[in-house]
Amino acid sequence: KIALLIDTEKYPRLDKSYFWIRTHNISGKFEFKNLKLEKISSGNVKRNFIVDAQGNKQGPHMTLRPHDAEPNKLIDKKAVILKTVIQTDWEAINGELYIKHGEGKVAFNAPILTMEKQKSTKFEVCSSIPLKGIKPGEKYLLTVEMKANITENIGDGYIQIFAHSFRKHHTWSGIYGSGKTNGWIKIALLIDTEKYPRLDKSYFWIRTHNISGKFEFKNLKLEKISSGNVKRNFIVDEQGNTLSPYMTLKP
Repeated sequence: KIALLIDTEKYPRLDKSYFWIRTHNISGKFEFKNLKLEKISSGNVKRNFIVDAQGNKQGPHMTLRPHDAEPNKLIDKKAVILKTVIQTDWEAINGELYIKHGEGKVAFNAPILTMEKQKSTKFEVCSSIPLKGIKPGEKYLLTVEMKANITENIGDGYIQIFAHSFRKHHTWSGIYGSGKTNGWIKIALLIDTEKYPRLDKSYFWIRTHNISGKFEFKNLKLEKISSGNVKRNFIVDEQGNTLSPYMTLKP
């Protein structure tokens, strides 16, 4: 049993609450019954809670384990990552990427990393360690050259390139629409650890959403720059024009 405390004394706006079930990064079957709402006396319940299958009351979060696996045989996150490693010669990421999420093909044929996906779903590739050599209180420019051929976009799709700390702060650029680039473009991301110190532990991350197509990358480079030389992220198109950090392709 899942029990949620709706306290409109403390949070009046909860008087217009919706019932919402959300899943993320899991597969499985979920059944629900006996959805009930009851008014309670003030002070009777202090927080959300779960009553497990044996009738034990616990906190509001519960972790399931495989019933038929011994603890030392459970697969941890690192083991899963090691099954999907892609080796590159990109020094800035110590030459190692992994598939973070989704289904698709990824391969490295020096000097080009190629990502392909046939379904309009998420597909993500990320470095397994933070970018090398970044320190707090400095500014850096991360650049990568890219070719894109978006063959299907279901309406709000994109491919995004990040330097992401996974600790709140990140910087990114995005390609939208459908169609292809007429050659190589350059993505440039400003990593400003003067303004955002947590970016000193940034990972290189490529994320696609609701698109199909083929994407090629080469020449991932990280360089320290003088303060004030670059104000924001940008894209250099096939003709050498400097654009905003976002680009929309046309068929």
